[in-house]
Amino acid sequence: DLSSNRISNVAANAFRGLSELTKLFLYDNKIIELPDHLFLGLSNVNDLQLQRNAISRMFPNTFTGISRLSLDLSYNNIPAFPIESLSKILTISRLNLQNNSMATLPLNAYAMLRSISTVNIDNNP
Repeated sequence: DLSSNRISNVAANAFRGLSELTKLFLYDNKIIELPDHLFLGLSNVNDLQLQRNAISRMFPNTFTGISRLSLDLSYNNIPAFPIESLSKILTISRLNLQNNSMATLPLNAYAMLRSISTVNIDNNP
């Protein structure tokens, strides 16, 4: 549990070698961006809590290596639906993007959203 630690920067490959980890809590920090390959090596993580940061940028390969995930990105500054980043995850069981800065939902996001059992995008502009 790395929550509430004022973490502002997490380097790519920071979690390499932690393949047995199933839950990662990074909520309530000051993280601004999620770089490519940030979660590489976390092949067994299935619960990722990133809410209440200042995330405004994700890269295409941020989630590369994660196959099944419940993901909370609520209460951040995400300006657009992160379709390119999320498409690297094979199965998303729950996705929470409420209270971000997303003004529109791209048409190609609908196909992805249909395969997710629980989605919350409330309180976006």
